[in-house]
Amino acid sequence: MLSAATGNTQALRKEALVYQLAAARASQPETALTYTALHALTTSRLQKQESDISKEENRIRTLIDKLRCRNANLKLLLYRTPTQPLKVTATAYANPSNKWLGASDTLQCTLTAAAEAAANDPCKGLAETPDIQQNAAAEFTAAQEFPFTADDEFKAPAVTSVVRGIGDVASAAKALTDGPACAENANSMGSKTTGAGIQTQTLAELKQPQKTPVVKAKGTDHNCKEKEDEYPWGFVGAGELGGLLCAARQVTIPTQQAPSRQTGKQLAQDPAMVKIANTLTGTTPAAEAGTETKAKAAKHILEDTDSTIQKKFIDPLAEITIGFKLGDATVEGNLKDLATGGDAVATLTYLQHQKTLISKSKPEINAGQKTLSSVCSSKSNLAGCSEDDKCEWKGTDKNGECKPKSGEEGVKAEGNDGKTTNTTGSNSFVINKAPLWLAFLLF
Repeated sequence: MLSAATGNTQALRKEALVYQLAAARASQPETALTYTALHALTTSRLQKQESDISKEENRIRTLIDKLRCRNANLKLLLYRTPTQPLKVTATAYANPSNKWLGASDTLQCTLTAAAEAAANDPCKGLAETPDIQQNAAAEFTAAQEFPFTADDEFKAPAVTSVVRGIGDVASAAKALTDGPACAENANSMGSKTTGAGIQTQTLAELKQPQKTPVVKAKGTDHNCKEKEDEYPWGFVGAGELGGLLCAARQVTIPTQQAPSRQTGKQLAQDPAMVKIANTLTGTTPAAEAGTETKAKAAKHILEDTDSTIQKKFIDPLAEITIGFKLGDATVEGNLKDLATGGDAVATLTYLQHQKTLISKSKPEINAGQKTLSSVCSSKSNLAGCSEDDKCEWKGTDKNGECKPKSGEEGVKAEGNDGKTTNTTGSNSFVINKAPLWLAFLLF
């Protein structure tokens, strides 16, 4: 689940670089516009994929961390020798005088023994669990019960033993197995203490794991436990782990489709592509405009084709060869292979630098110059349109518009300063010179 989404992120990042390279290499403005739009769309899908992963990753990572700790706890229990004796942790006497027993005195004594607290430290086992994620994956299913070792097995065992004043060492050993030793009095034990017996307890073998439900009731896969049990810091109980498994297995990370797998017609209907195309071309459809009108720029950019983007715009890049120096080495090959190889970034840098050099060598266009289409469309009536021999009025006298004459769309139009400049056709889309990042503000 998580690995599939992460792999798709890497694929989208590579595809975005292909379009960026193609846009930098394009010699025609409209070709560059197409690849720029595809790059923007792929980048927006990449960002969405990364966002979806981020939302669910924390829940999955938490589960993995808890599985590691649980595995560490189990390893520590298995490593402890079953015959390891407990250590004395506390002693207590009911008679604070702690003197020789008199004829009627009774000494009530207790001794507490327990395993070392460090024995249940989950951090000790982490280094021994390199394959815990793979082991956890085997249990990450829709099962409603999991075989967990009982929580009681992880607790440090404690035992109350006895210390007794008696007459000799042999009697001390016997006292440990006979009756309430600490409750005896001096009349039955003798008045002098010359020895003591201490009973210890050893660790038992681990019990077999018991099945623990991860849902409140069977048959309700997504009905996780509402309240988890409370455990000491660093310990992961069966109830907590079951709840985490129940929640994490509901995680769904949608996979963003690569534009290369879709056709031009499909992408032209994508709301994100429509916004990108309108932004890049400076098109501002009316709010009440229909879907077809709003998608006009996107259809033009993508050629409204039934071919996939891979076949129409990526595969032809194999016919474009490039060669340049990179230090002492020479990088050469077709654009399609270079875009997905190890020299992709270097190739992009080279192409962008070449485009910068070309743009600097072109004469600067005066900002006051106008296209013929804009000159004609600025004339609002038949009389004004007729004054320009390159324009013609189309429609009735009252309901018409002034447009360039047929065959005049590509000719030069005079600007305010008397100079001329090339124009695009009236049906062409002009690239908006606003920064590309404006497109991403739409999402």
